[in-house]
Amino acid sequence: MRKLLDAIKSDGKINESIKYVTHDGKMYIVDGHHRYFSAKNLGIESVPVEKVELPFRGYNTSADLFDEVIRIPGYWRYL
Repeated sequence: MRKLLDAIKSDGKINESIKYVTHDGKMYIVDGHHRYFSAKNLGIESVPVEKVELPFRGYNTSADLFDEVIRIPGYWRYL
């Protein structure tokens, strides 16, 4: 994460968007946690974001979403 912090600090911005989904009126980051926390740490208030859809449905709570994600190889890394 240090390399990311240094890169953002030298550029003064985040180049790749932070991807999120919405569920029950809340937004959840699914890709870009390090970029988000780096921007927050550096006091950057505006970052590029992109709303995405996850390839599965039928969850009612964030716990359902997490339970589904941990069963799908590869998607665990986005939580």
